[in-house]
Amino acid sequence: MHIGSQWWCLRCQTVEKIFEFLAMHPKIKKFFKTTWIPDETFFQTLVAHLIPKNEIENRTLTFLVFSDYGMPANFYNDHFSYLADQDYLFARKISNDAKQLKARLWDLYAASTMTTFSASTNGRQRYEFLTNSGRHGRRLGAWFWETEGEIGRKRTLFMIVCKKWHVAKRLTDFLLQHFSINSLGYLFDEMNPELDDLGGLRTVRRNLPVIVDLR
Repeated sequence: MHIGSQWWCLRCQTVEKIFEFLAMHPKIKKFFKTTWIPDETFFQTLVAHLIPKNEIENRTLTFLVFSDYGMPANFYNDHFSYLADQDYLFARKISNDAKQLKARLWDLYAASTMTTFSASTNGRQRYEFLTNSGRHGRRLGAWFWETEGEIGRKRTLFMIVCKKWHVAKRLTDFLLQHFSINSLGYLFDEMNPELDDLGGLRTVRRNLPVIVDLR
């Protein structure tokens, strides 16, 4: 089995070989009807088995970039030079509002004269630099998941130790003896942990972590 991008380009002779193979082995088509993500495995698997490896260009024709949120980046009107500089035939995803960008790309496609570009292969690295460089210098605000995860003014630092019961007990005893650190103890296992009223939840005995208050 092979998995790959759902965007690809096949030669006519490759398509003919696939049809011939499926005609000889009809169970292959039936099998892939019940598989997970067949659009990323069906043709990818057949091509890998029917076509010599040195005749397969293992790269996508579509330029796409994922943001830090794990979502495909959107391209807008001011991304024309950036996209035209990439060594790809297609781009994903272009914003619905980027009408000027779509028009310029269409004019480029429909042009009767050949246009030469200096194809770049570092489009993803450039996007990552442009979107993250400001935060490296803190010129932009922190990501929302960093808001409560940094040491600073008006912050309280907690250390959570996840170990077996006897190891955690020895560690907290050592910290109490040698450092001015307040330990909340082995949560949900101690009889009288220094916690607010939790409605009896703290009496549940489970192998949960130690929390050490570093105030």
